Amino acid sequence: MSFPRFHIQTFPALLVTPVQGLTQRLHGAAALGALAGLAFATAGLLLNSAILPGLGSVAPSQAQVVASVSGYINQWQPSVDPLINLEGVGQVKTSNVEGVQVGSERYYYRMASSASFDPVSRGRAERYKTIAVLDEGTDWEVEIYQVQP
Repeated sequence: MSFPRFHIQTFPALLVTPVQGLTQRLHGAAALGALAGLAFATAGLLLNSAILPGLGSVAPSQAQVVASVSGYINQWQPSVDPLINLEGVGQVKTSNVEGVQVGSERYYYRMASSASFDPVSRGRAERYKTIAVLDEGTDWEVEIYQVQP
C-alpha cells in the first residue's frame, strides 16, 4: 500500500488554513466575551450607584479620619482652610464650622478646653457619633465626630 506523498508546499497549506480560521474565530469570540463582560460590569456599577447609592461607597477607616482631620486641627493652611466670618464671633477656620470631608463622609472636631464653633458646640446638632478623642484628659483634647440624622 502506498501513501500519497505531500509536497512541503501543499501540506502546510492544508493545515494552516483551518488553524488560521479557528484562531481567528477564537480571537473574535474572546474579544466579544471581553466586551460583553465590560458592558455587564459597567451596567452593574451604574445600577448599584443609581439604586443603592450608599452601598457603593466604603467609609474611611478611623485611622484615615484621624489623620485627615488632625491635619486641619494642627495647622492652618489658608488655601485649603480659609478663615470665614462667624456672626458675633469673628473669623474662624472653615473646617471648625463646616467640618472636614474624608472620602464621601463629613467629620467635625471640637476642642474641649478652648472655643470651638462646630455644630455640636453651637447647638446645631443634637445627635452625633464620636469617632475618636485625641489627647484625652489634656488641655489639647479634641473630639472628632459625625453628626447623625
